[in-house]
Amino acid sequence: MTIPPQVTILPTNIHSRIVIYNDINLNFTIDNDPFIVNNVLAINKKIINLLQTTIGSRPWEPTFGSRVPDLLFDPVDDITAWELETAIFDAIQTWLGTEIQLDLTNTLIIPDKDNGEFLARIAYIIKKNNVVTSIEVNLSPNNNMSI
Repeated sequence: MTIPPQVTILPTNIHSRIVIYNDINLNFTIDNDPFIVNNVLAINKKIINLLQTTIGSRPWEPTFGSRVPDLLFDPVDDITAWELETAIFDAIQTWLGTEIQLDLTNTLIIPDKDNGEFLARIAYIIKKNNVVTSIEVNLSPNNNMSI
């Protein structure tokens, strides 16, 4: 099951080529992945890391994280999808909204009852260069969120 397209990636202005945000790739491998990732890829990795972190799991930052890992063990239905949407919005606005300066424009969560997971599309605007983009993520209880 795939999510129908709703957001178009628009890296059309000249500022989208400038490195605005970079980060270390935690999935780095010697074979093929770069050690440093930039801009949209770095932000997408940051979103995944935030959503995989359970609130209270970081000793020096006990409020960091999201409710997503806990909600993935609830029934795969529309109510849980709505709760996931709210949890994703709250976590990103709280932890990444000012750090990376991004605004969420749309979050769509679709329950996939056949596979016991949720499909998520998170659309956002990077304020520094006005790039609109989105990330699609499979949310499943095995904690392997994949882009």
